[in-house]
Amino acid sequence: MILFTGKGSEEVASDAISAGATDYLQKGSGTDQYKLLANRIENAVEQYRSQQELERERSRMEFALQSTDAAIWTRDVETDEMEIHPTVCPVFGTTIGSLDEWLEQVHLQDQDTAEETIRSAAQEGESYSLQFRFRDEDGTRWGEMNGKTIEEGGEASFQTGITRDITTQKKRKR
Repeated sequence: MILFTGKGSEEVASDAISAGATDYLQKGSGTDQYKLLANRIENAVEQYRSQQELERERSRMEFALQSTDAAIWTRDVETDEMEIHPTVCPVFGTTIGSLDEWLEQVHLQDQDTAEETIRSAAQEGESYSLQFRFRDEDGTRWGEMNGKTIEEGGEASFQTGITRDITTQKKRKR
């Protein structure tokens, strides 16, 4: 909503913005004001359309995340904190809040290689894929982690990716 008014003040503009107006324009003399108004309307319409597209995309992504047995994660390279969706990792059946907590789930013989692969990819700004073993109540299982390092300002900032259980695929190959 754009407020186009003949009279006003900073208080009127502030109240209009607080009430949901996206812009405020005071009428003046001449035709230039109408060009400015048309430009602001075009900008507001474009912003609205972009917001609608973003909401549609967010809805599609949420559906995809809810439909998978994989864990979608983000790792802060500096702090090693991890954010995982869903909160309870479907691969391990527990919550994971850091790289150390993730590594605790990995089979002892695979931990060093997994950590080295992840940290090396962060240093090099690269993507990676690794397979690892982990234990659950049914015994040893296989997992796969695919990650990508995201740089901000020329330095690795975070990694994001997916972790999934590939035990069934491994058994089929035998």
